[in-house]
Amino acid sequence: RIWTFLTLVLAFATTLYAVLLSFVQRMFWTALSTKNKAQFSKLLQLYMVAVIIGPIVLTLFDWAKAKLSLMWREFLTKATLDTYLHDLNFYKIQYANGKLPPIDNPDQRISEDIRTFTTQAVQFLCTTVVAITDLIVFSIILFRIHPPLFYALLAYSVFGTVITVWRGEKLIGLNSVQLSKEADFRYSLVRVRENSESIAFYRGSGVENQNVTERFLKLFANSLALIGFQRNLGFFTTSYKYWINLLPSLVVAPIYFAGKIQLGVISQSYFSFNHVLHDLSLVVNQFSELSTFSAGVGRFHD
Repeated sequence: RIWTFLTLVLAFATTLYAVLLSFVQRMFWTALSTKNKAQFSKLLQLYMVAVIIGPIVLTLFDWAKAKLSLMWREFLTKATLDTYLHDLNFYKIQYANGKLPPIDNPDQRISEDIRTFTTQAVQFLCTTVVAITDLIVFSIILFRIHPPLFYALLAYSVFGTVITVWRGEKLIGLNSVQLSKEADFRYSLVRVRENSESIAFYRGSGVENQNVTERFLKLFANSLALIGFQRNLGFFTTSYKYWINLLPSLVVAPIYFAGKIQLGVISQSYFSFNHVLHDLSLVVNQFSELSTFSAGVGRFHD
């Protein structure tokens, strides 16, 4: 609980830092454009302090996330092992004969899937907390600068999220199969190592080679399908990130040239725009990772 609280506090601190930095940049560029040397010198010193403090906060945040995921892994591993080794469950899974749902590679699920689950769960938790906080604060800033810019960004983000979820649904299934194939391939190699004496005595290396190769080819085939689908989805998600970059210039520049806003406001509008875009595009930006995480959750739940 302490580590969860500390990590969330640092998550809020990163958002607070980003907000303060946006206002420092706004005043900095305004002083520069108005040739206010005294104001510029003060803000330059403040800017230097900000860029010194920022990396410290961000590094502590990453450290807290790693520590929290390790604490979660310890808790889940102990709980899962207690269940797995209780009342001969490990034996019942192996020799269920159709009485229980098939569970392949329980060792891999306990070692790898729990590690992946806790790491990604903490990452998504912190990303979501930061995104929600960022979205609220920077949406207010962007809306106060120019409401139409905020509405256009909102509509664009909804469009991108809907298309990504619709086109990327198949990716979850492919990732689930990939995890299973990877576990099968590793198990076949472990089997050769643990039974090396028997395999050598009965001269079964040819049969084992065929078995291991067959499992690898299944893994390889699914990997090809997976990276091909990620490539096709990437055409859209990558383009999505670049198409929108012209929007702030097209919307805010005419207001600046009309003398209604200062240069620093444009700087802050870009800063806020990119934060809101990143927050609203969370699904688009993290879809591959989310699909892998969803597949891992399904295996861990089994």
